[in-house]
Amino acid sequence: MKSQGTTGLALAGVALVWGVAFVVMKPALDQQPLWDFIATRFSVAVLVMLLIRPKVVREISRRIAVRGTYLGIVLAAAFLTQTIGLSFNTAATTGFITGLYVVVVPLLSWLMFRAPVAGRVWAGVALAFIGLALISINDFGFELTQLWTLVGAILFALHFVLLARWSPGLSSYALTLVQLCAATAVAWVGALWDGYQAPPTLETWLAIAYTGILATALAY
Repeated sequence: MKSQGTTGLALAGVALVWGVAFVVMKPALDQQPLWDFIATRFSVAVLVMLLIRPKVVREISRRIAVRGTYLGIVLAAAFLTQTIGLSFNTAATTGFITGLYVVVVPLLSWLMFRAPVAGRVWAGVALAFIGLALISINDFGFELTQLWTLVGAILFALHFVLLARWSPGLSSYALTLVQLCAATAVAWVGALWDGYQAPPTLETWLAIAYTGILATALAY
């Protein structure tokens, strides 16, 4: 009972950290190009994970390396589309749409692995999409920029489904590190494509520190 309570508090804490991250990132994206921000954020996260457990590299097996790389590519795509969506929409809208991944997860599990879906999950899906429709209509027109965030939510759900399928029996810390390394590599390709721009202000650095350390390295 105690462990369940601790787990619940941990999940609530992570949800809070991620929610604040949208608010913190929004102004930072006006000061640093999107790819550059993501690349710097993930680099900080990888560095922090290595500083906390430098010997974790010894736990990286071939299976962890392969699966972690695939998962990291999906994670990078999820963060990219989510961040593009955030640059066009409010933090509140982005947070709500991203949260839809919770109801997309069981649907993807059913589509990909035929995992059974309870009736209450279908009800949750219906309510979620009603809520999405209500916040997505402005002057009777659909905001197409919100599709970026919706795609991001679907990719986060895909990442969750694959992680649940591939992670049993593997070192979770090592697997997370490999994922973040792969995501970092993808982000740096985009950042270096047209020239990297470092964070220009202290505010941007603080946003990177918050998202890189709390919302990435520690949250994952």
